[in-house]
Amino acid sequence: MSQKLTKEYIIQKDTELMEAGVALHARAFLVNFHWMRDNEINGDIFADGRMQFIQEIYDELYPKGTTTMPPIFTGGAAIRDNIYLVEVPLIFGSVPIDPIKLIRIAPPEIESAYRNFPDEFWNAMYQSADAFDFGYSVDDLCKHEENELLRNAASNLTSAVRTLNGKLDTEAAIQSACLTIELAGKGVLKAHKSEESHLKQLGHKLLEIVQAVITLKPSSEDANVLEIVSKLPNYVQSRYAMSNLNKHQLVSMTVNVQFAAASLLRRFTDRDLASQIAVANEIPPRKFKIV
Repeated sequence: MSQKLTKEYIIQKDTELMEAGVALHARAFLVNFHWMRDNEINGDIFADGRMQFIQEIYDELYPKGTTTMPPIFTGGAAIRDNIYLVEVPLIFGSVPIDPIKLIRIAPPEIESAYRNFPDEFWNAMYQSADAFDFGYSVDDLCKHEENELLRNAASNLTSAVRTLNGKLDTEAAIQSACLTIELAGKGVLKAHKSEESHLKQLGHKLLEIVQAVITLKPSSEDANVLEIVSKLPNYVQSRYAMSNLNKHQLVSMTVNVQFAAASLLRRFTDRDLASQIAVANEIPPRKFKIV
C-alpha cells in the first residue's frame, strides 16, 4: 500500500533535486515522478490530483511565478532611453506571434509610446522580433550540435539588457554587448567547421569576425550590421577606461547589437519574424539609431 504524499516528502525531494542542480521549474514534476517510483506506482502522473497538490505546496514554498517555465531567451526592446525585457516563450506547434506582447511593459506605457513616440513604438516591435529570432536561432543551431559559443552569446546579450534595465553600473553593458557579437559570430563559424586555430586568430576583432560570417552567407542586412559593429566602443580599452556614453547611447548600442547578432544567426535558420514585420504594409520601416 502506497504511503500518503505529504508536504514533508515534497520538501525533502525538492531539496535533493535542488542540490543536484535541477532547475526550479522542473522540480514539481520530478517530485511526483520520484514519489510514484518510491511507491511502485505506474500509470498517469496526473492522476488523483497529485500534481495539483504538489503545485500548491510549491506555490506556498516559493515566490509567485518562479516555478513556471522560464523563457527560452530574454532580450530587450527600447523606448527612448528605457530598455524593457523581451521574454521569448517556449512555443509548441504553430502559434501566431505578436512581438509587442513579448515586451514586459505595462499597457499604458506602450500605448503612450504609440501616441507620443510612434517611431520608438515601431522600433520596439522590430527589436522584440530580433530577440525572438535570436533566441530561437540559438536553440535551432544548438539542436544539431551543442555550441557553447552561441549559448554564451545569448547569456551575454541577456546580461547587457538586464544591466541597462537596472539603475547602476550601466557601463558593464559594453563588455557584454561586444562579447555577444564575438561569440555569436564565432559560434556560427564553429557550426560551419572553422578550425579552432582560426577562431583564436580572429581574437576580439569584431569586424573581421562579422565579415567572415557574411562571406559564408551574405544578407540584405549586412550594411547595417557592419555599421553597427564598426561603431562599437573599443573592446579592449573599455575594460580599463570609461566610455562616457550616456544611458540613451548605451541602450541604442545594445538593441543594435541584438539586431546584428540576430542577423548573423537567422540567415542560417528559418527564423525571421523581423522580416515578416518589415513586409507588412501598415508597419513603417525600422529606423536605426547608431551611436
